[in-house]
Amino acid sequence: MENEEFIKELSKKYEQIINKRNDADYMLNQENWKKLLSVLDYLTNAAQRLGGKVEPVNLIPREKHGYIEAVFDIFDIYGDSVKDFAKAVEMVDVFSIEPLTTGEIRIGININSVYEKK
Repeated sequence: MENEEFIKELSKKYEQIINKRNDADYMLNQENWKKLLSVLDYLTNAAQRLGGKVEPVNLIPREKHGYIEAVFDIFDIYGDSVKDFAKAVEMVDVFSIEPLTTGEIRIGININSVYEKK
């Protein structure tokens, strides 16, 4: 099986599982929701300060996890801003930085279990 075929099959199976779930069966995990909001606040402030952009956050209870994505021309932190960045990163479960073909960088964070089953 080619990689592309594998990804398509995996996506179909994931979609089948998610579509069997009902959003009404999930509730906010208050602790992880607060983490998500704190990191979103950090990235929003960093985007305003550094000329970046935070992508719209789309939370779906049945998917359980929260993802935030921000794009920056330059993500230049120093001094006290390094401490703020470290504090934000400590709250996340997955953190990624990737270069884009536009010359920008994308920062992605994931906080697991923002929603949990009732």
